[in-house]
Amino acid sequence: MSLMDGYLNQMIDHIYSVTRNRYGDATFKIEYSDVPCRWVKKVTQVLGPNNEEVLSRVVVWLPLEYESIKHDWKITKDSEDYYVLSSESKVDLDGNVDHVKLFLV
Repeated sequence: MSLMDGYLNQMIDHIYSVTRNRYGDATFKIEYSDVPCRWVKKVTQVLGPNNEEVLSRVVVWLPLEYESIKHDWKITKDSEDYYVLSSESKVDLDGNVDHVKLFLV
């Protein structure tokens, strides 16, 4: 049982993986649908993929099975699109990875 189970009372509509062709055009593929989460609109300063400081608009907590979500994946909630800026794996009291925390723009 995860530490976050009682807090995951909201839903993400879709999570898309993103691939880009040699021209930089993005192709989106639905990886997950109806994902339980804790969703908080909060401006947070985080390190981006190139170690630059960037402001995120949303912080999301997800169960461990969504640990494969990567930078730049698209998340749709309530018909609004967000992109993953950064992620963290959080550990439980025994030191095992318990859940995932994402920062979105």
